[in-house]
Amino acid sequence: MRNFFSTLIFVSVITSFASAVQPLLYSPVLENPWAMTASAILIQPQQDRSVRGEIQLLPQRENIFLVENASTAKFTYQLQKNKKAPLIYIIPGTGASHTSNTSLALAERLYGLGYHVVTVASPLNWTFAVSSSVNALPGHPEQDAQDLYKILVKIHKFLRAEHGLKPVTTSLTGYSLGALESLFVKRIDDSRQQLKLSRVLLINPPVDLIYAVHKLDEMYEFGSNIPAGRKAYIVGRLADVGLDLLNSLQGPPTPLDLERILKTLGFTNRDLAYLIAGSFRTSLKDTIFASQQVHDLKILKRPATRFHRNNRYDEAGAISFADYMNHFVLPNLQKTKGSQYQIQDLNEESSLYQFAEMIKTNPQIFLAHAQDDFLLKESDLTWLQDTFGERALIFPYGGHCGNIAFPAFAEYLQHVFGK
Repeated sequence: MRNFFSTLIFVSVITSFASAVQPLLYSPVLENPWAMTASAILIQPQQDRSVRGEIQLLPQRENIFLVENASTAKFTYQLQKNKKAPLIYIIPGTGASHTSNTSLALAERLYGLGYHVVTVASPLNWTFAVSSSVNALPGHPEQDAQDLYKILVKIHKFLRAEHGLKPVTTSLTGYSLGALESLFVKRIDDSRQQLKLSRVLLINPPVDLIYAVHKLDEMYEFGSNIPAGRKAYIVGRLADVGLDLLNSLQGPPTPLDLERILKTLGFTNRDLAYLIAGSFRTSLKDTIFASQQVHDLKILKRPATRFHRNNRYDEAGAISFADYMNHFVLPNLQKTKGSQYQIQDLNEESSLYQFAEMIKTNPQIFLAHAQDDFLLKESDLTWLQDTFGERALIFPYGGHCGNIAFPAFAEYLQHVFGK
């Protein structure tokens, strides 16, 4: 395999699009899914042209103690001069905000293809729990999609009323958890037809949600054993050195750029696991803290005041993704579904498998993924290839969302949305 990739690698695809994808310069870093995943941290737009907006869905959340500033759903938008240009919504990954660098970098590429572009927050972002989640306990994709759909419809009406938009088509994309959520939103829209969504692109969706949850927890345990001083060094070096190196580039990073940056930073796989899983867990900690300010389930025992909230915040930080699903999300679902409803049922309702027929019969649903995404089982990858067929682009490398900044991914965006 190394001989085949000695100087160049070509994207592995299950589609006639193969010949259109530009080759990636080979670098050993491509074979490291930890490094490729961490590269998503370095993704940022070349120029942020987005405008900030907000809408209100739950006015009763205006004065929730300690999270007062999160009572409105925030979003960003970039509009073309042509009012009839196509429109696309972006749903980001676990815990990401509407202004996350990955979302804005993706928005920049799509804006360059002639789209009006809107980014919203992830359902597992703490502001979503306060401003948009009816039960303030995001984590069940089917329910979260109901709340997401309300946001998108209200933004759609805002853009029409305030900016006179009359998009010729409306599309949807999402990465990581946002990719999974995209299909739930699409299913709702197929029934209600308020957005009339046409194309949908899923970028690195988890297939088996609970499996992905456990993998994130395993990564966190692997990375969390680093001494506190090393953790501070990693974060500081990424901010002070990594971003400076990134900003010195003339365009999006190539694999060779990424290899040079990571060599300069000197991070080990354990360091990278800390950066990746630690960022996921920080977002979960924020969401749990905010959620319990809205509806306190008495699971967190430590109080929080205006000037002393760290103890409660740290308590929230000790809760894993699996514990959150089992002790927060599941009991809430059992209130309406009955005590016989268990985590396996939640997983069946939350995973990608249920959409097999929808994917196979809709030629406008596309996929971009990576063979070495650690959130996938081998059987998941086979299922994706069999289900999406010619509408799947499977990179040989990339880890979890690590290909988004690369030219080959931009070529695929052009293939899907440039028609």
